[in-house]
Amino acid sequence: MAGNDGSTWPQPDFDTDPRLLIGYQAAGSRRPRGGRVRLHEDTFAELAAFCAPALERLDSMAPRRWEPTAELESGEEYFVVDVRGLPNREPPLRQRSQPDDSPPNDDGTADLVGLVRNVDEMPELAAGSIRERNYSFYAVCWSNGDDLIAFIRRANPTSSLRPGNRYFQFGDALRKVEQPDLVLDGQIDMIMSGNQLAVFNQQAFNTLLADIGIALTAVPANIKSVSNALAKKVPLSDRAAAALGEFAGTRVSIARRLQTLPSRLEQIALTPEGFKAVSEERSIDPNQFVDGDGKFSFDASVIPTFLDLLEGRLFDDVLGTEKRRADRWSTR
Repeated sequence: MAGNDGSTWPQPDFDTDPRLLIGYQAAGSRRPRGGRVRLHEDTFAELAAFCAPALERLDSMAPRRWEPTAELESGEEYFVVDVRGLPNREPPLRQRSQPDDSPPNDDGTADLVGLVRNVDEMPELAAGSIRERNYSFYAVCWSNGDDLIAFIRRANPTSSLRPGNRYFQFGDALRKVEQPDLVLDGQIDMIMSGNQLAVFNQQAFNTLLADIGIALTAVPANIKSVSNALAKKVPLSDRAAAALGEFAGTRVSIARRLQTLPSRLEQIALTPEGFKAVSEERSIDPNQFVDGDGKFSFDASVIPTFLDLLEGRLFDDVLGTEKRRADRWSTR
């Protein structure tokens, strides 16, 4: 199965035995942990039917390269993410300090990736303990030759099993049925195969891979890249670089914008005079950003406006008189 961008998404072998992985947040940590649920063979066909529609979505929707600031058109697009391009987290210094349900051979990749890749080594969850935790995701994993393809959902499969609920089935007449242990809701947020992720739900991607701090981890390197890109145009002062680091280090939205800013700077002609002129056209005081030496020098209070100007988010309505800002910003 090939995407429109040339990426290949293998077909899982639904004749093999699936694995069901369910994950939860470790106490006092953002890092997910997981365990495997033993499956009876009479669930295999149901699990295949649960996963198959997501493969059809890959064929019917348009793939696009993941950008930190981009927004998906729901139901029409999905992101293609190369796991190898995500930032790494430092492995723990003491392997023995890890919980028993942590990903084996922790190499610093996102825990979700490690859990899926090592699903066969995850501990089995005892039937009596299923309802004792608040789960954050589940994944149905199938063999694909020597690899796995996982269908991932950011949801709690026990969320509908609240005390006091009553369960019924309607055929010829309504009948009471016993309370189930797990409920899969029929939605898939991501598909993982090898080093590739197909992301249908951007929020699920950001949340389930939060342990590696996708945007925040890269802030220092991205500021260095921004500084290098500006060196021959409008140099970034130490004051401005420090302000960017402090401001972006606590704001994911700004950190994401820093990731794409170097490539933007390579595409635009930029001089101190030109930046001042653009600022004045937008009724913004350019002295907030450019000092007397022709360098960018500013404090944290003006960083959002500074980025808006560099990214070209501020514009005038050509059919009216309003001054506007592009809130959703991605390439066309």
